[in-house]
Amino acid sequence: MRLSLTPLFTALFAVFSMAAAPAASAQTPAVVVPINWSSFTVAYPSDANAVLQHEILKNTNKYAVTTWYQTAKKFADQTETHLNFGGIQEGSIRPSAAQAVALATSLKLGLYDPAHSGVSLEEAKEITLKLIRSLAYRHKANSEGGWGDHWQSALWARYAGTAAWMLWADLSPTDQEYVRKMIEHEANFLITFRTPYYRNSEGTVISKGDSKAEENSWRFTILQFATAMMPQRPNPDIWMQKCLELMISAYSRPSDLANTTVLHGRPAKDWLKGSNVEEDGTVINHNIIHPDYCAAVTQNVNAANLYSLAGRPTPQAALFNADIAYRAMADVKFASPPHLPPGGTVYIEGSSDIYYPQGNDWGTGRRMNYAAFDGMANAFGLDKLTKHPGDYWEALHALAVLKMQGRSKDGRNYLSNKEDSFTSREEAVSDAAARVCLSKWIIANKAFSLTNEGFKLQPPKGPNH
Repeated sequence: MRLSLTPLFTALFAVFSMAAAPAASAQTPAVVVPINWSSFTVAYPSDANAVLQHEILKNTNKYAVTTWYQTAKKFADQTETHLNFGGIQEGSIRPSAAQAVALATSLKLGLYDPAHSGVSLEEAKEITLKLIRSLAYRHKANSEGGWGDHWQSALWARYAGTAAWMLWADLSPTDQEYVRKMIEHEANFLITFRTPYYRNSEGTVISKGDSKAEENSWRFTILQFATAMMPQRPNPDIWMQKCLELMISAYSRPSDLANTTVLHGRPAKDWLKGSNVEEDGTVINHNIIHPDYCAAVTQNVNAANLYSLAGRPTPQAALFNADIAYRAMADVKFASPPHLPPGGTVYIEGSSDIYYPQGNDWGTGRRMNYAAFDGMANAFGLDKLTKHPGDYWEALHALAVLKMQGRSKDGRNYLSNKEDSFTSREEAVSDAAARVCLSKWIIANKAFSLTNEGFKLQPPKGPNH
């Protein structure tokens, strides 16, 4: 079947195309449309919060090209064409992919500062390109026994793919093809994926203590990216159909099962088979009310960056309930259990501190994920439901990050696992800083717009539907 769309949306979804099945890619290769950098003519903004975020990004770059690349990973000691990441699981692949996209963003937006890092622009670019080439080559689409088809590998591929897209002209045709195959493989992997939920359509919790909000959002990031980067596939609906479903499901509330707001031609309720967040927008994960996973909605919002880079409007579904999630951070008040500090909101007025209603098993030192949420919420208008706009909170949280980085000469953010025990904690700061800086640059260039044009669903396919 083919799309039945208005003329405007027909043009939009020309870029939302793919092969009907993974095997078809070998017969009809996707055509990657490079970013038209000449259409972006405005420099990175210079307001106070933009400067704060730029300083944070410069520090993450410094850490990445010095201590991280040279000492922690010992990549500088590897002389082969492609880096050996030491494995194919999260701890081996995700850190390098996150650093690659952060460095590529800095390089293309003119934000990399060799005087600050002590590493030349040319060397930083070569480090970034080697990370990109190696990540694509080591993917199972290109190397037997490589990484991929993992529950989180769609996210890693999106990191690596975005970095490659930004530096596309600097990659050889061979490396470009490795990237294309990596992205198409990971996108096709999701075609028959059954969308998971925290609650089913009857309101029963079916995944106790474990929302699928952030999992759905990191999965569809590869579909966002693939539909922005690759046009003119034989069946232009399949990737986008799954992308819309996952975007709407990720931060869906119980009441959305009765939500008649039309999203891309259908009421929101008709896209859903359950819900993933609480009615007030909070997220239950790791068996607690977990603000970190509420802030992970920025993975949804990053669609605005990707489609804007492609010169196309962002589907309204990408921002579904993101404003509700932001309000949950800033304005929803929690009562305090007897053994925890006084209750209140996650964001504390006039302070960079974060209130964790039921504690935080990762540690209480995270601030960059919140600073990124603040900046992106303000950039894309997701802060209209809160007492204070996003830039108020961004100033508090971003300054806290900059102070944390100032404790170390190499720009690292954390001093111990007590602040954050996540193995990729530094790389997560890099990625978040790059995303919010990119958002600010996109808005400065007036490149962001939204579409809610209709999209005709296709019949379910595959055993998991």
